[in-house]
Amino acid sequence: MPLPERIQNAPDLFLGLDLFYMAFMNLSSCRSQGGYGSEGPIGWLQINEYCFVHGIIGEQRDDLFYHVQRLDQAYLEYKTKKLESQSSK
Repeated sequence: MPLPERIQNAPDLFLGLDLFYMAFMNLSSCRSQGGYGSEGPIGWLQINEYCFVHGIIGEQRDDLFYHVQRLDQAYLEYKTKKLESQSSK
């Protein structure tokens, strides 16, 4: 059975960016839940604790905050648009 199209054509991450992607994926389970199935952002404290537990300090810590928050923002925008399109049907 062939791989699905979106897996076959998945983008390649530049070397080192997997740290930020994996942090985002791990921290996604720490979201606050709102009403009607909406999800809140990943909190500053969760990102800070993740850095502490994994020994991420200095500029790398700053970079992790930046990238996780940008990924989170893009994810939440995507989810909002998806919910809006479903509710308009």
